[in-house]
Formats: sequence, structure tokens, C-alpha cells
Amino acid sequence: MSQLLFMIVEDEENSLNLFESLLRHKGIETIGVKSAEKGLELLEVQHPNLILIDLDLPVMNGFDMLAAIRKNPMLSNTRVVAVTAYDSPSVAAEALSLGFDMYFAKPIRSETFAKDLIELVGV
Repeated sequence: MSQLLFMIVEDEENSLNLFESLLRHKGIETIGVKSAEKGLELLEVQHPNLILIDLDLPVMNGFDMLAAIRKNPMLSNTRVVAVTAYDSPSVAAEALSLGFDMYFAKPIRSETFAKDLIELVGV
């Protein structure tokens, strides 16, 4: 498997650490950032295979970050995944209808989390 790079945009330290740990355990390199603004700044120089975004971020939320990503032609094929503690069928439906490729509710299922993301990027 070629080296995968996933960006994680999560403002909660514990969640960020958990996501990075689960992915690194599967051999995936990660870039963790705590704001959408920092994530968008790094996307000018980094091109991850997947971007995992918490929907409830300070200042710019996950939906706004997704819109900015989808406007960038260099990121048009990048998989973008939503994660949120505010899970409901309507939030899930909205996230998927607005262009997220996958949706996770917190707490995530640590047994299948990394596997589901790896399958999404098609390796």
C-alpha cells in the first residue's frame, strides 16, 4: 500500500489524539490541525488523500470548510469526511447532501474507524 496522508481538522485535543492514534496504528500518516482556517492554509502545500473534519469548529465550521475545499480544483478528488458529536439523522443527511463523502457520529467505533476511511480512499 502506498503511503496515505490524512488531514484531521478537530478542535478537541482528546478526539484529535484518538483519531491520529487509530490511523497511525494502521500506517497512515496524519496532519492534525485545530481549526478550519489552519487546515485550509496547509492545503495550499499539502495534498492529503482524505480530510476528516469536525462539523462544530470555532470560527469557520466544517460545512464552510467543505465548501472552500470543493471550490479548489486541486482538491476536487479528495475525499472529505464529517465527524460530529451532534449526531442526528438530519445532520447526517445534510452533511452527505452538501458533499461530504462519509459521516461519523462521535463517539466513533474505534474497531472499524480506520478501516472505513481506508476503504473510502480505495486502497
